[in-house]
Amino acid sequence: MTSGTSARWPARRILVDMTTLTSPRADLAPRARVAKLLHTRFGRFLTAYLEMTVAMLFGMALLGVVWDAVRPDLTRGADAMALTMAFDMTAGMAAWMWVRRHLLRHILEMSAVMVLPFVVLLLPFHLGLLSGGALLTWGHVAMFVLMAAYLWARPHAAVPHPVLGRGPRLAASRAGRLAAVSRPPRRSAGSSGA
Repeated sequence: MTSGTSARWPARRILVDMTTLTSPRADLAPRARVAKLLHTRFGRFLTAYLEMTVAMLFGMALLGVVWDAVRPDLTRGADAMALTMAFDMTAGMAAWMWVRRHLLRHILEMSAVMVLPFVVLLLPFHLGLLSGGALLTWGHVAMFVLMAAYLWARPHAAVPHPVLGRGPRLAASRAGRLAAVSRPPRRSAGSSGA
């Protein structure tokens, strides 16, 4: 004797019910909306901002380990800690921008935007108007705000890499690249057929 559920619900009925609830187009609809959003100005801004933030965190984590191994007392003071963290985050972000083929000018401008708040806040800190905790807190807040303002005002685009030289072919679509790869090679006029 079969179980009670298999007697009530034949396998064919369950399969039909499952396939009628979803369709390939319904599965692709959220992806299409996300892809459309990512191609807007806000989508490009958001992805660039998140990429930069992750790169900054990686730079801070990796270089922090190096500083701790080489000079453990380097970040003892709040001002030294602020400048070291700003350098570490800027190095990580600049390295990622270089990998993503941003112009050198954009890398330098973004680096200046990131370091500027800490440099400006060092004066009130040394005058005793700002505590070490406030220096670190407001420096980070200003850095992220200025970074967002800069990315919004000057959207960046990938360009041919200044060192590697091979940049993306912006005009070529995926279908065009696939067609070029799948096309048989042309024979030159001087080649003989076997």
